Amino acid sequence: MPYATQADLLNQITQAELVQLTDDTGSGSVDSAKVDSALNAASATIDAYAGARYTLPLQTSEKVKQVCVDLAIYELEKRRRRVRDATLAARDAALSFLRDLAAGRAVLDQPSGAPAQQTEADVKKTEQERVFSDENLEGF
Repeated sequence: MPYATQADLLNQITQAELVQLTDDTGSGSVDSAKVDSALNAASATIDAYAGARYTLPLQTSEKVKQVCVDLAIYELEKRRRRVRDATLAARDAALSFLRDLAAGRAVLDQPSGAPAQQTEADVKKTEQERVFSDENLEGF
């Protein structure tokens, strides 16, 4: 399930740009299958990062939609092998946000799903509470 729609894309780029990015046959119209493919790829990227902390699929929110749109536009431009600098910057910002999200440095207005990933402090704490230590196993 994509987190954005073709209409959301059209809030960022023009109809003519969307036609140029998707029309491989020269029909003069948007190829909805290519738009859907880009939106699905963008949504899968979001899920790959957010799935560690949130129940999937995510609920609709403006931040999730914007990240999806930025990634989908990149996917569409990449097809033409001509990615604009602004598109690269938006994609990099979206991926940076998603990395922060996965690491727990950013949050979404979503209910938490998966337990938070173990941090280095948690691992050190676990090592201190070891049941089987060198001292406990000395006679074995």
